[in-house]
Amino acid sequence: MFVQRINYMCVVAHFIDHEWKLNKKVISFVPILSHKRDGELKIIFTITIDNSSSIDVAIGFMKHKLGGSSTRVDYIHMRCIAHILNLVVQVSLKLADASVKKIRDCVRWVRGSPSRLHKFREFADLLERKVLCLDVPTRWNSTYMMLRSAIAYQRVFEIDNALALEVGSMPSNNDWLAVESLVVFLKTFYKMTIRISGSLYITSNSFLSNILDLSCFIDDTLQYMSEIEKVMHSEMK
Repeated sequence: MFVQRINYMCVVAHFIDHEWKLNKKVISFVPILSHKRDGELKIIFTITIDNSSSIDVAIGFMKHKLGGSSTRVDYIHMRCIAHILNLVVQVSLKLADASVKKIRDCVRWVRGSPSRLHKFREFADLLERKVLCLDVPTRWNSTYMMLRSAIAYQRVFEIDNALALEVGSMPSNNDWLAVESLVVFLKTFYKMTIRISGSLYITSNSFLSNILDLSCFIDDTLQYMSEIEKVMHSEMK
């Protein structure tokens, strides 16, 4: 296992081939023995960084170094579109938070024991549905996949008496309706996330069109929203 606390720099060349596929090659991988000579890079085109609170401080420092309040630094920090989608989805999940929790509790109970899962599958075999999966609450795409698979098993959940006794608060018909609407809503975000997360093709050129598509989609769903949902809609925008 590689456990040494040594800093390394990896230089990777990215290029587009004749078929417009994005390729990358590692051209250098060297240890960093000192941080004192930080003025060697004269020309920087882009810097790709992860999402964290410390990044805002670093961006502020870069803006100061590059011109302070000059217009040339107004758009120096471009947010990750996948992160933007995640923020929007987290707002939408609040609309059905209680319903999602009930279904998550059911799925967790079923998957928490081999015998319970086996019995559940005996019921499910009659329906020939998808595999039941449990989500990671911090990853909305896994929540979408859990809800999508759970909807197919709604009838199985309803006839499992042991589940009703153990879980207590079973999803009501209104809960299932709320989750079905949420899954339809999240499907667009899920497809867009897959489209913009490709690593072997260019995605930055479609940033604006994807954001516009997203805005139009949210506006189109406004006419079907309740008053509470309309408040959430304003937060998404």
